[in-house]
Amino acid sequence: MHTGLGWALAPPRSSPQALHADIWGNDRPRPGRVRFHHILWKRQGSLCNTQIVPGAFTDGETWEEHYTQMTTASAPCLLVDNEVLHRGAANPSRNWVSTCSIELCTRTGYEEVWKESSENDGVYRMLPICWSG
Repeated sequence: MHTGLGWALAPPRSSPQALHADIWGNDRPRPGRVRFHHILWKRQGSLCNTQIVPGAFTDGETWEEHYTQMTTASAPCLLVDNEVLHRGAANPSRNWVSTCSIELCTRTGYEEVWKESSENDGVYRMLPICWSG
């Protein structure tokens, strides 16, 4: 299922985003695989510089040591687990920069996390992705 699609924009000389996880498993153990995929890419050969804290599945909580554990990606396309801490890096340039993003939820993520999540208020609906038969 599709949970989000769009462009992330950063104005010239902007600070980095707050360190965050887009969604987390509400105290349920992870099944050992990605449940919420976050695919990021740049256009025209630019590189994504998203900052990630490897292995930081913290139910969205950030701690001081996470800032020293961050690593900066450098690739035209990234696949990030939305349950791990990450943030958009600072934009020191004089230009606006953008990254395209699509967020996907697996069947496991939907069944184990989303259905009973506080984010599932009954108004926001995930869009299914399927092949027409």
